Amino acid sequence: SLCASPQRRLVERSARLRLAQAASAPGAAASCTLPFSADELGALHDRLAKLAAGGLSPSAAEALLLELARRPPPAVPMLRASRVGVALRRCERHNHAQVAAIASHVLASWRSAAEAEDRRNRRVAALGAASEGEARSGAAASRADISLAPARAHAVVLIGEALSVDSAEPGEPKAEFGQPAAGPRTAADVAVAVEAEVYKAVGKATGKAYQARCRSLASLLRAPRAAELRANVRAGRCSVEEFCGLRASDALISEQERARRQEKREREARAIEMLRSENAGEASDAYTCTECKGRRCALFHTNSMGAVHLTTVPDMIVQCLDCMHRFTI
Repeated sequence: SLCASPQRRLVERSARLRLAQAASAPGAAASCTLPFSADELGALHDRLAKLAAGGLSPSAAEALLLELARRPPPAVPMLRASRVGVALRRCERHNHAQVAAIASHVLASWRSAAEAEDRRNRRVAALGAASEGEARSGAAASRADISLAPARAHAVVLIGEALSVDSAEPGEPKAEFGQPAAGPRTAADVAVAVEAEVYKAVGKATGKAYQARCRSLASLLRAPRAAELRANVRAGRCSVEEFCGLRASDALISEQERARRQEKREREARAIEMLRSENAGEASDAYTCTECKGRRCALFHTNSMGAVHLTTVPDMIVQCLDCMHRFTI
């Protein structure tokens, strides 16, 4: 009997340990990416029914459930068609306590994945409906096609929702999801184009690099200071290729700040040219370039050369000899 709480906790701890061991076993990484086919789920339903009826030994039942824990959860339509989830739920009442505990953990992971898939499908449907409605009303040039694989469709929704956070210009009404803020393209149109560019840039794969880049771009668009960037991307003033290559430090600055930085770079360049004829720069590896991380630098000691009249020039300008980036000390 598992009425005693300490005994139940012991069984749960043992089940979690077995699941962790199965996840770290040799070959587990390869099997964890193999999705279930319809034929596999049909055979699995029969095996789980046999397990629930006590037709498998505890060791065989545990091995079957641990194999399920290593595989990705089945898609919701396949779960509903095969009814394998119902068979797994019956395994929670197995006479062997550890088998029942492992079955409960597997069922919980399947339920969580199914809920996440339902939420993603609702967001994809909302994005597709908004795009279709704009195409019918003439507000958009064409309807965005988001009939993609689940991982790619989820990325499109993340970027599309981030593009629709608000309108771009002060005083404009807030843009509803899927409505163009400053041009004929909808958030769905732009999101599909951005996702396709990221997908191509990472080698047409949806691994960690793809997911990290999509999340990074969505976070960049959602930033409080990104209203101008959102407007430029949706209106086409910032191309998809240019946007996908942006860094947060460059994207979230105003035009005035960008002009100020450009003026500062030009001022430093003029100061270096003034000093170059008298001082070719001191080669040094004491500083690391902030751009390429190289350590081959030339140092220009502005004030030490008597250029005290250059009040806006810092004490030292460091120029990387690898990428020619300049920074000040």
